[in-house]
Amino acid sequence: MKRPLILGGPYEPTPNGSRLPGYGSPGEAREAFEANRPAVLEKLLETRYQWMQTFMPGPTGIEVGGGAGFSQYFLRDPAPMVTDTFANPWLSHVVDAMHLPFRDNSLDFLIAVDVIHHLAHPVLFFEEVHRALRPGGRLILKEPLACLPLRAALRVLQHEGFHFGVDVLSRTQPCTDPHHPWMGNNAVANLLLERLDDLSCMGLHTIHTHRVESFLIYLSGGVSANGRRLTIPRSMVSLLWKLDVSLARCFPNLLASGLQWVLEKR
Repeated sequence: MKRPLILGGPYEPTPNGSRLPGYGSPGEAREAFEANRPAVLEKLLETRYQWMQTFMPGPTGIEVGGGAGFSQYFLRDPAPMVTDTFANPWLSHVVDAMHLPFRDNSLDFLIAVDVIHHLAHPVLFFEEVHRALRPGGRLILKEPLACLPLRAALRVLQHEGFHFGVDVLSRTQPCTDPHHPWMGNNAVANLLLERLDDLSCMGLHTIHTHRVESFLIYLSGGVSANGRRLTIPRSMVSLLWKLDVSLARCFPNLLASGLQWVLEKR
């Protein structure tokens, strides 16, 4: 993939140099959400998770990289077992997404929200997912897209980066810093969309993609953080969200900062 002409990078910030308050502290993010239920963040999380239920083909599923456990507020039937690399009281297990501890052909679905761009070698994750899913099982993803506004926000906030020059399915070249799991390469999903044929050869066939989230993500204060949030009346949030959806639909390559993506094992 060619680098974008404007803010094309690569941009790799210094680890632990984030200007986003509380970034990398899922406990703080969970406590802040439970205490205040900010309207914009709640709407963002609701739309990030509830669409997934349409694509869940059975009752047995897990979420990797569950972080603050926000899926537990929005996914009820079926509710996935929530896991992450780091232990927390609300999580079921500690799980490395590149080395899944599940039997072959044992899962109906697997959810990963903003996880793959943190993995040093996404190809290992896809291979493990293919092994653990039963035939007809689905990998349900939401990932960032390195659109121009997101690249600008990353340079300002310095919590993650982007690099369009990596081989996203390499076993040897890391996509992001393997020693700092909270660092991320936000170009990974952009690059993976160009490798759908390779993923199909691995047995994972794309059945759904949809670009989402234009501007309200930048007003949310961060999902895994506790940044400054605009106080917007709940009566206005639905109207703003409709505008957000319209902008992402009309200008997907320019403004959409998120990707809904479903792959099925065949």
